[in-house]
Amino acid sequence: MWMSDCRLQAMMAFTDASAASIIADYPFPASKGATLCDIGGGIGHTLKHVMDHYPDMSGILFDRPGVADSEDVVTDANRVTTITGSFLDPASGGMDNAKLKTCDVFMLKHIIHDWDDTSSVTILKAVKAAAKPGAKLIVVEHVVGTAGPDMETSKLLMDLNMMANNPPGAKERTVAEYEALFSEAGLANSAKHYPLRDIIGVVEVVI
Repeated sequence: MWMSDCRLQAMMAFTDASAASIIADYPFPASKGATLCDIGGGIGHTLKHVMDHYPDMSGILFDRPGVADSEDVVTDANRVTTITGSFLDPASGGMDNAKLKTCDVFMLKHIIHDWDDTSSVTILKAVKAAAKPGAKLIVVEHVVGTAGPDMETSKLLMDLNMMANNPPGAKERTVAEYEALFSEAGLANSAKHYPLRDIIGVVEVVI
């Protein structure tokens, strides 16, 4: 296994709850043949949940070698294409795969908060370069400043967690801070925030 059983089970439990909120409150394309690309999607738990809800959807799972192509992947091989590579080093391959041009939605769930602004812009630029015009990029994170006081306190605690356990510069961000990252990455369209029935939210931009 690519991670310990305990950590894997913990991530699965968290994903089950958050995926339900994403499906309930974010309008994924329902048209037949739509493709969802989960960038940094691990072994595919969130992607599987969304595709189970949208039976006509296809998927692409992108993550590092040894993760997205591991024996632990849970997605349906008949509906999901697996691509391995690095979103921080597009020259290493993976993000230049032509199959990514078929994606209608690129999902970055709990990815950007792991990185500083410079690295985050690198990731966003890699997605932009891989995408077709008109595709949507959605960032799923603990979006600061979008809920009531108790929820915001929990987000700030998560912000401390990101700073303590990740490289310098990792943090939770506001919608305005995501818009600034999008702009620096060349994603000029206005961002839209989708609140979820959860502590997390979705920030969307059209590529």
